[in-house]
Amino acid sequence: MAIIKCEVCGKQYSDKAGDCPFCTGESAAPSPVSKRSSISRGTLVTWSVAGLCLLLLCALFTGLWAYKEGRVSQARETVQAFLSEEVPQDQFAPEQQRIMGAFGMQLGAAFSHDLAIGKSFDNRDIPLYEFMPKNPLPVFSIYAVQITPQTRRIYSIQATTTINRQSACTEEAKVLLAALGEKYGNTTDFDDHYFLAETGGVHQGSRRAWVTCSGSLFDDTTLTLEYIDTILEERSEKERIVLKSKQMDTTGL
Repeated sequence: MAIIKCEVCGKQYSDKAGDCPFCTGESAAPSPVSKRSSISRGTLVTWSVAGLCLLLLCALFTGLWAYKEGRVSQARETVQAFLSEEVPQDQFAPEQQRIMGAFGMQLGAAFSHDLAIGKSFDNRDIPLYEFMPKNPLPVFSIYAVQITPQTRRIYSIQATTTINRQSACTEEAKVLLAALGEKYGNTTDFDDHYFLAETGGVHQGSRRAWVTCSGSLFDDTTLTLEYIDTILEERSEKERIVLKSKQMDTTGL
């Protein structure tokens, strides 16, 4: 063991002590207060960094929320503007003037056979179910519907009568066409679209109300008013093909 003289305070101490135990100069060991100050500064830095990160996260979430609310608000304003926009009167018919059906029957509604008072077939051998109409027109004598064979939905509502002269049928047809125009909107011209048949009516998407005068040179003329849904008519044809294929004897195929 050797004795060392401190160059700062001049006192002697053992070399095993490391630093001078008596010296209060710059070489003295840091006091507990200094250590606590150092720890406090480290803790302060840590909390400052944590606080900064928290503020950044808050700012990020606030920005995302504001962006989302802005998009939602913009969408709401767009929808509101669309709903409040006035539709030109000649673009869409009012609800009461849409082609829904006639004579107490609705296109697309299910038909009950209890309502049928008779049954006949058209020239394609498709059944016509006769019914008692509500608010019938005096000019017509027979009212019937055609339905999809499986789902039994009404796709055609028909009113027919027989007139002995083509000119009289044409006159009645033009009266009906004018009434359809007042109720449903613009109509097509009543003209010769087929051989010995005059037709005209109203189109609304897949639905139409159609007036026809048909006959021959020597027979009476048939006046028909038909309400039809062309989408259901196509569905009826598909269902009819499926039923016929099931009824077919396939043993010879």
